[in-house]
Amino acid sequence: MDETGPEQSRRGVLRAIGGGVGVAMAGNGIAGSALGQTTTGNGGGSDNTSKLVFTYDDSPAEDVTKTLPIHQEEGVPASIGAVSSHINHSEEWLSGQQLQKLESEGWEIMSHTAEHRALDEIEVTRDVAPGDTKLYVESNIHSRTPDPILISDGETETTATIVDGGEDANGEYLELESSVGQSFSASDGVTERFTDEVLRSALENSKTALEQYGVTVSNLVLPYDRYGERAKELIPEYYDAVPNADYGGVNHVDDLDPYEMERKYFAMGRSGVTELGDFMDTVADENAIGILAGHSQSEELTPDRIRLAIRMAKERDIEIVTLREALQDAGVVDESNTSTSESTGPSGDDSTGSSDSSGGFFDSLAQTISNIIDSVLSVF
Repeated sequence: MDETGPEQSRRGVLRAIGGGVGVAMAGNGIAGSALGQTTTGNGGGSDNTSKLVFTYDDSPAEDVTKTLPIHQEEGVPASIGAVSSHINHSEEWLSGQQLQKLESEGWEIMSHTAEHRALDEIEVTRDVAPGDTKLYVESNIHSRTPDPILISDGETETTATIVDGGEDANGEYLELESSVGQSFSASDGVTERFTDEVLRSALENSKTALEQYGVTVSNLVLPYDRYGERAKELIPEYYDAVPNADYGGVNHVDDLDPYEMERKYFAMGRSGVTELGDFMDTVADENAIGILAGHSQSEELTPDRIRLAIRMAKERDIEIVTLREALQDAGVVDESNTSTSESTGPSGDDSTGSSDSSGGFFDSLAQTISNIIDSVLSVF
């Protein structure tokens, strides 16, 4: 990528802001972490190519009201997994204009499917008779989005439609619209999953709907962190990467499969401070791509926890980027296919910030610089 291009310029400015924040904090004697280290800039060390990606799921309004301000103050971006059916649905969720706002701030918008549908195969736990209208399963999570499913033991298969789900003395089950019409033995490794038509709809419709708001969508966050074999075959037709194929969060660039990346949850109750610090050390020492995950609407993901994680990364000279940027820098994704689109979505109430990409970014920049100056002046 041209070092003088708009994307590098944006990231350079973010590094400068991050460094300025660190200088201001150091001048005030504010420690960057519980260890008393001061905060430095947003990565960029000559020998350190490590990257850190913050991902936030579900597209709640708190992405803008709680999480964005912390990232603005620290001068670093993040990536969100947006459920397309949530957008403009109610004040509980983001609006299309807020998606534009986030992208204008340097954030990446990723898909989280159309209706937050689990995309995996689930084990059938009890034998099935042709007249059964209940299908006992390891988890009835597919009943949250009732739709046609495929039941298969690898040789025999049939389709049925979910209408509800529940649990009784025999375990969790799916309630079906009509009888299965086919017998299966649970010992044969029977599974159920959504049909190809449903899976493709969840993948394609989400991307299409989100991009109608004028944002670029190139990556997918799996709902519930559930990843099915058929989904693995279909997802590359629509997306460049999956950041939550597994847990752990450390992704090594030399053998990176963008569809098998892993994340680490960092909210209180999911990761302690020491554990989070050890994770950051590993990312920095191994020049890896670290991915952190959270839900802005969660009370356990506090502003202080977000700020702590950001500053821990800065202390170790880990550059904080979006998932798309991390993959581009690693040479895994072709930059020409993932350039940020111009915001062309519908306009409306501007209370959440301008949807103009340059205006939104530089308004935030001006406010951040002002905050830095105020912090420096307060020393004297």
